[in-house]
Amino acid sequence: MQWKRWLGAGLMLLAAASVQARPSEVRKQMEASLSVAGVLTVTPAGEVTAVGLDDEASLPPGVRDLVKRSAAAWRFDPVRDGGRPLPTQLPMSLRLVANQSGDGSYLIRIRSAHFGGTSDDAASVRAQDMIPPRYPETAFRAGATGTVYLLLKVGRDGAVEDAFAEQVNLTVIDSESRMQRWRDVLANASLQRARSWRFQVPAEGPDAGDPFWVMRVPVSFSLHSDARGIASDRNARWQTYVPGPRQSPSWRARKGEASTDSPDALPDSGLFLADGAGVRLLTPLQEG
Repeated sequence: MQWKRWLGAGLMLLAAASVQARPSEVRKQMEASLSVAGVLTVTPAGEVTAVGLDDEASLPPGVRDLVKRSAAAWRFDPVRDGGRPLPTQLPMSLRLVANQSGDGSYLIRIRSAHFGGTSDDAASVRAQDMIPPRYPETAFRAGATGTVYLLLKVGRDGAVEDAFAEQVNLTVIDSESRMQRWRDVLANASLQRARSWRFQVPAEGPDAGDPFWVMRVPVSFSLHSDARGIASDRNARWQTYVPGPRQSPSWRARKGEASTDSPDALPDSGLFLADGAGVRLLTPLQEG
């Protein structure tokens, strides 16, 4: 199948980019991933009755079947309004990963998920001034690419009180020490810019009285981007990358976060509420 040939070629190209790491170490670190987005129809009881996928025709049939079969078995903590369960249309973003097995085939699984849309209504934190960071010249010249997943602590005045790089995934492979250097370079560039961002905080709604808000922002550094600096065709292609370690700041309050929630399930752009998103998955992402 064509998508399998593309996936295999991508893994080989990523391995060929290794400079100092041994091949066995490279294979252990590599992941091929696909970002899949869509919308779920959820009953007041928290059961999924319909699964809609974005750009469904562009997805490999096996991926479509895996996501729809798994999602149909999901059950959520009901969404409530004043204690009354409600039906809902729930946006979702999934991260699928493929790992090569010993016989040359690929095992595909749903690794992580984010449920809920972007922060874009009057009852949510909204972007006011989010100038993207400059691509660090040393990283650009070296071809170091990847995505930095930021956690922001936004105060009541709309300023960023603190910023933290939750995870940095690289789409190149080098020695372990140089990969850590590139993670630090991309993270520092993102954090330096993020501390100057400004937001509009909610003046109404259930979260209006919060002392601060925790937001997630993915920052993508790609050599093949559109005019906004966003990697193109993210939802239509497998990507090979090395996942970075996930970390959490001391001020992070995790209010009911599911163990399946992960920053790298997010799309490459947008502003997302990290805490108190209002939905919680009660069942495994994927059976077996």
